[in-house]
Amino acid sequence: LGLYDEVMIVLTSDHGEYFGEHGLVEHGKDVYQGGLWIPLIVKYPNQRKGEIVEEEISSADIPRLMFSRFPREIAKRYLPQFSDEPGERIVISENYYVYPAFWKLARLDRFNRQRAVIYDWPYKLIQSSDGKHELYDLESDPGEMENLFARRSNVANEMRGRFERFKSSRVEMLEPGKEALAPTPEQIEELKALGYL
Repeated sequence: LGLYDEVMIVLTSDHGEYFGEHGLVEHGKDVYQGGLWIPLIVKYPNQRKGEIVEEEISSADIPRLMFSRFPREIAKRYLPQFSDEPGERIVISENYYVYPAFWKLARLDRFNRQRAVIYDWPYKLIQSSDGKHELYDLESDPGEMENLFARRSNVANEMRGRFERFKSSRVEMLEPGKEALAPTPEQIEELKALGYL
C-alpha cells in the first residue's frame, strides 16, 4: 500500500511458550522466562536504522512507546494516562491458578499456587504462595537452573520489599470480598471457539 514509511509497526506477543523447560509445555502454567519472555519489535515512521535496546520493560510500557511518537495533538491527549517512562515502573508478572478444582482432579498440586515475579536486572525473584520462592541471576543463568534464594537472601529481601511497597500502592480491580463475575454463555462459546475451553 506504500504506507511503510508513514506507519508505526509494533510486533509482540501476549506470552511465550514452554518446550519442556522446568517440566512445562505450552504456556500460562508458570512464570519462568520461557512463558514470559516475548519479542518486541517497534518500527517508527520514517525509521531507517535499527537498534537493540537491552532495557527490561513490561507490556504495560507499550502504549507509552507508541503515543510518545504520535503527532503532538494526539500524544498530549493520551500520554498523561501512560506517564511512566520505561524503566521508571516496577516490572512484574503474576500467575494465578484459575482452575483449582481441575489441578486437584488431575493431581497436579504443583500448580495450585499463586506466583509473582519482580525483576531487578540481572535478578528475577519469584514469590510463591506455597513458600517455594526462587531467585535467579538471568545474566549468568538465563535458563533459571540455579535457585539463589537462600544464598542471596539480602537481594531477595530487598526485592520482596519493593514488591510489597508496589502492591500496597496499587488500586485493586475488585473490592475486597467481591467475587469476579461468571462468564456469560456467549463468552463461554467465544472461549471454546478460541480453544481455551
